[in-house]
Amino acid sequence: MLFTLHDIWTFFLASFLTLPLVTMVHEAGGHVLVASIFGVKIKFAIGTVKPLIKIGPLAPPR
Repeated sequence: MLFTLHDIWTFFLASFLTLPLVTMVHEAGGHVLVASIFGVKIKFAIGTVKPLIKIGPLAPPR
């Protein structure tokens, strides 16, 4: 068998803890940082259909 019942907990841990944390670090550390360097107003949202987290618009300091 490829997956067992024991692997379900690892799947939930990866899907609901690790993936959201990595997504937030990727967004904040990459996209938001570069956009603020170029002086763009930033709308930070995580979620596809219904946003789970929504912050913004953020304007960089001038």
